[in-house]
Amino acid sequence: MATGPNAAQARRVAEYYEGAAQELVDAHAKLERSPLVLAVRYHLTGDLDLHLLEVIEDFPGTDEDLPLTTEFEPNERLRILGKLHLTLASPRQIEHAVRVAGSHQRRPKAGPLKKLLDAVKEDGCVLFQARSPAGRARAARTMKEALGLS
Repeated sequence: MATGPNAAQARRVAEYYEGAAQELVDAHAKLERSPLVLAVRYHLTGDLDLHLLEVIEDFPGTDEDLPLTTEFEPNERLRILGKLHLTLASPRQIEHAVRVAGSHQRRPKAGPLKKLLDAVKEDGCVLFQARSPAGRARAARTMKEALGLS
């Protein structure tokens, strides 16, 4: 592990990002119209961007649709140095993505899905997991397992 002023600065930035990500997820968890099932931060090292996957109950789209990824620039409410890459999906879309990425069949959507799933599995950190109601909590546990998170 590196030491010195650069290492200390990198630790402070990492701690700040942890707090910023947690605040954002906590705010999203309070939204009643879009119940959060699971939130995972990934791509923890390498750049100044913040990468979040949020699994939302009844997120619009079919099971076969790619998760929706959008980018946000830093602003007065999101004080980070890079961009926020927010990926949104329903539990069904994640289950389908895991099946598609794990299949040996060539499918047009398999590339981006596999890249997302590999990144989450590599260094994903769970920031939120639904504990109730029972159905949402069960979905959160299933998503964690499907994504290879402990």
